Amino acid sequence: SSRPDVTKEGVGVLRYYAQLAGAAGAAVVDERTEFPVSEEARQTVMMTLASHGIRRGEKFALIHPGASGLHRIWPPERFASVIDNLERDRKILPVLCGTPYDRVAVEAVARRVPRPLRIITLGDSVEEFAALLGHAVFLLSNDSGPRHLAVAVGVPSVAIMPKHNEKAWGIYGEEKAIAVAARGDCAGCPVTQCLDERPEGEEFGSRCIRMVEVE
Repeated sequence: SSRPDVTKEGVGVLRYYAQLAGAAGAAVVDERTEFPVSEEARQTVMMTLASHGIRRGEKFALIHPGASGLHRIWPPERFASVIDNLERDRKILPVLCGTPYDRVAVEAVARRVPRPLRIITLGDSVEEFAALLGHAVFLLSNDSGPRHLAVAVGVPSVAIMPKHNEKAWGIYGEEKAIAVAARGDCAGCPVTQCLDERPEGEEFGSRCIRMVEVE
């Protein structure tokens, strides 16, 4: 077998798949990701922003609180605290976004902010989401697909990571793609493994996700 002796946890998923492709005969010259956006998608997004009262050039941050499972979602009240800080102290407009699949998380965050928020419901077009990201000053999300798309279009991002996942998925460096994971031991899980368990009575966030504070 020509499969390289590497693991996702050992080298991160970018290098892992690049080395698999190289072992299969592909010439891998760059491990950076890119996502091209058409002019049509850009124009569609400009109309979407205008319909939400967001002016051309206005500074805003995208908040995407959804994820593939409830255990992967940072508690909505903490997203709400960040939103409050962005508006009050940083003078940056927060914009909630998500697909219909993310509705539960988006609504949970919106309920915890004591004023109306701009909420953009995303469709099926990844290209239009990429165009939307291109207008934002940064993205705050869980460890989910949007953070990878943000990197691919060159937008700074902060992602809340489960403990130990940063070994495989904290793959972009800290300059523009910050991966935030809990420090210290997590009660109820082995030292080297996250069991993705939510504390009893909590709807969102595994134990280690909930260890990440707003600060």
